[in-house]
Amino acid sequence: MERPKFRRKKYFIHASTQFKYIAMSILPALFVGVFCVFLSINSGLILSSWTKANTTTGIDDLELKLDAIIRDTVPRNADEIGKLVALRKEILSYRLAVGSDHYRFLQEWNATMALMVVGIMGVLICVAVLALLYSHRIAGPIARIKRCLDMLADKKDIPPPIRLRDYDEFKELADSLNKLLASNRIK
Repeated sequence: MERPKFRRKKYFIHASTQFKYIAMSILPALFVGVFCVFLSINSGLILSSWTKANTTTGIDDLELKLDAIIRDTVPRNADEIGKLVALRKEILSYRLAVGSDHYRFLQEWNATMALMVVGIMGVLICVAVLALLYSHRIAGPIARIKRCLDMLADKKDIPPPIRLRDYDEFKELADSLNKLLASNRIK
């Protein structure tokens, strides 16, 4: 005989216990996520400052050399002055290019960080849903066993045997309680 399909009517059977279970499932994932974001932010900042420092240092060195050339030598004609001005413009364009590349790097880094935060939030939501679903395997049987024990304590009726789903926890406890109920029925 096939069992009827079970439809869940309530998602929180014993809400306080289930919320604690979900929180204890989410906390480790949250700590790991925050730690990963922290490491990523710091590594991005270090990488950003390192690349900016290395590229601007090279350009600064070129500018210092150009300034030394201009200071130590007197240009003799307009052609030499034109070359020095062109060199100065080229150095300036490199500086602007490095600045825009650095800015683009920072934009991409911020987008990556936003994606990481969204990903971590998605993982936390998945962990919460899985913890809720798994908590049903614990809270459901406990609620059924409690209902049975309450009926026994009220001495109204001998409750029917406790039936748990295949994937539920506490089957051994339910079996022991069913044996106790069966012995009470015999008396």
